[in-house]
Amino acid sequence: MQYPSLNRVASCLVVLGAIALSCSGSTSSKGGVGGSSTSTSQGGSAVGGTIAVSGGNTGTGGASVTSAVGGSGGANPGTGGKATGGNASGGGAGGASVPAGGGSLATGGTNSGVGGAATGGARTGGSTAATGGIPSGGATSTGGRATGGQVSTGGQAGTVGSIDAGASSGCGKTGVATGVKTGQTITVAGTSRTYVLSVPTGYTGTTPLALVLVWHGANLSGSLARTLFNLESKSNGAAVFVYPDGLPMSGSSMTGWDLSTGSADFQLFKDLVTYVTSNYCIDSNRIFSTGHSMGAMMTNILGCSYGDILRAIAPASGTPPGGGTATCTGKVGAWIAHGENDPTVAFSQGQASRDFWIKQNGCSTETKTWAPEPACVEYQGCQVDLPVVWCVHDEGHSWPSLSFGCDRDAGGVCFDGGSAIWAFFSSFH
Repeated sequence: MQYPSLNRVASCLVVLGAIALSCSGSTSSKGGVGGSSTSTSQGGSAVGGTIAVSGGNTGTGGASVTSAVGGSGGANPGTGGKATGGNASGGGAGGASVPAGGGSLATGGTNSGVGGAATGGARTGGSTAATGGIPSGGATSTGGRATGGQVSTGGQAGTVGSIDAGASSGCGKTGVATGVKTGQTITVAGTSRTYVLSVPTGYTGTTPLALVLVWHGANLSGSLARTLFNLESKSNGAAVFVYPDGLPMSGSSMTGWDLSTGSADFQLFKDLVTYVTSNYCIDSNRIFSTGHSMGAMMTNILGCSYGDILRAIAPASGTPPGGGTATCTGKVGAWIAHGENDPTVAFSQGQASRDFWIKQNGCSTETKTWAPEPACVEYQGCQVDLPVVWCVHDEGHSWPSLSFGCDRDAGGVCFDGGSAIWAFFSSFH
């Protein structure tokens, strides 16, 4: 990958399946992907955000014992005879587990007839819990999109009843680190992995935020991707960002990602999501992934493999999942960008990536200009909440950015990738 701050870039070759990524040792004002790099392109600083919450927790008073045979009352014989209702249908036993916010328990069920046989010896009201003691939203699966948390008449509201659906288990935790934390580690499949974690300085732990995972290109790093992509400054405190570091690829000293299904990098993705959502207040309905070049390839395959976790993806200068033949789990919205003059990953690969998501999301071939960025079009007729946006630029294999000297007024086709991607991600609620 070439970037403008390099005077020379060592020649390199990265073979990914049938796709070869190569770069030459020449000076570039736009930047490519493949070789070593030390870009100092300006980066974002603000970190961010706010998100929705989960309603998965049940109320404290939901369940109740409706009756217990053999109450203490109703069996006492009258003074001169014998009670016909020997066993109370509810009696005192029913009161043992009345919900805290539920109904009240009749105290009776022990009356005896006076004289002959008492016909009311068994009081049926003794064990009745108030109607609706059980929360309608009940328990949800992890990260579920429960609509509940509220209870029916007479019950007690669930403890998360006032929070939006989607809140992770990390909501409410205090004392967690905020700001930009470099050199963070997590052990995955017995190997210590590093990453950068960026949490808004105004984070409170009560408002769920989006989570964005950002994957760097070959031979780069999470820290460099954070600087180049400039996403955080656009989010205005509305998201937590994670920038993983790749490991040396097989047979090479270059760092990158193992794109094979079930690889350690797939596990890294899942473990990072689990860690962040368990320790920070994240909206599990707004988890996103983006990346450039090999990081875009990683983003594409993750979007296909983990559509049940990810809500949307934004690959730039990548290739389609599994060469365009992958079978996906779940579905995601997709924003795809590619340089029409990309010398490293052919433009046709970007088109193939676009076509893969058009088919996956059931879109038509009709397009309209995408309002947030005129250089992009949005495909029409896609399935609900599964948009596909396609952006073309002429900045070669660079991350799309106006900072590389592209002159739009002179006919250059360029845009700010950070702004465009955040506009796409923030459209999901």
